[in-house]
Amino acid sequence: MIDKYSTKEEVLYAVKNNGLALQYASKKLRNDREVVLHAVTENGYALKYASDQRKDDKEIVVTAIGINYNVLKLASIGLRLEIIKFLVQNYGDDDGLWRNRFKK
Repeated sequence: MIDKYSTKEEVLYAVKNNGLALQYASKKLRNDREVVLHAVTENGYALKYASDQRKDDKEIVVTAIGINYNVLKLASIGLRLEIIKFLVQNYGDDDGLWRNRFKK
């Protein structure tokens, strides 16, 4: 089990096995790009526990939504809108699917 006093190595080990362990990491490590990327790779919902800066990191968010597209709603509003705009432009949105699915 990790906590806010755990080292980066301990947290990395934990999130590689259970991405949701990110919630117990220190604020500093919830902002660490490497730690968060491993966490969302294991479980896209780990994005919920990432810092606001990491919720605005395109690679991290795209990795998370690649695991589970529902986590797009956890991304920063700016990045969420950018991704929705891309989806609408490339795949259409005749029925409002993309706009309505990711409202916060």
